[in-house]
Amino acid sequence: MSVRAGAPWVPQSLRDLEVDGARTRRAIEWMEPKARRLAVLTRPRWQVLLDGPAIHVAVGALCLLALLMYPLALVPWGVLPCAAGISAIGLGLLTRDGVFIVTGMAFAVAASALGLVLTFA
Repeated sequence: MSVRAGAPWVPQSLRDLEVDGARTRRAIEWMEPKARRLAVLTRPRWQVLLDGPAIHVAVGALCLLALLMYPLALVPWGVLPCAAGISAIGLGLLTRDGVFIVTGMAFAVAASALGLVLTFA
């Protein structure tokens, strides 16, 4: 069991791990402008895609994309539509932006079509 008394068990090698503060600051400074640009693109839209049974469709698409990555890994660049779909749906769920969820669903359809074509070709 990995959880005891409310605290997760962490291996000693991870507990002994140290992080360089200056390197972490540089990484944050490098990522901050990109995160700000992304924040301009995302906002709560199309909330109907995040409520009720629609959320289950998004989660089902994530599961489908994850499963499709295995056979599509045999094709050069085959996992790209799956990865893009997972990223878009995940971003949409995190930011409550239905537009990104729809974009991710489009990638899911493209990845499924690619998987079917390669399977039956």
